[in-house]
Amino acid sequence: MSKAVAGAVVGGGRGRRVIHVLDVARVHGESLDRYLQVLLEEYLPGARQRGLRLEGVWRTPPEVEPPSVTVLWAVDGWEDWARARSLASLDAAVAACARRLRELCIDSSRQFLLPVDSATAAPR
Repeated sequence: MSKAVAGAVVGGGRGRRVIHVLDVARVHGESLDRYLQVLLEEYLPGARQRGLRLEGVWRTPPEVEPPSVTVLWAVDGWEDWARARSLASLDAAVAACARRLRELCIDSSRQFLLPVDSATAAPR
């Protein structure tokens, strides 16, 4: 987690608003189906219980090597994100599932996305 994100989590950010969490995993080609199975059947139910909403899952076309899986989550603000992470850190099943997903990956990344307020984003 970046320092800016960590600061927002600790400080509560600027009010409650939906935060999108974009996860991208490059997966070993032979492991793509297993990765999706673990994600959707094992990880997703617990993520929902922790307050994450699955907005979508995408994969690259079969011709792309290595394949990647992109997952978009939504959560209702930094406090809810911090609570979800805290609950996950206390759950051995989540740790085991995350370990299985990592073993199927070449690498992965995570980005936090906030809506741009057009009033403050426009150059002056």
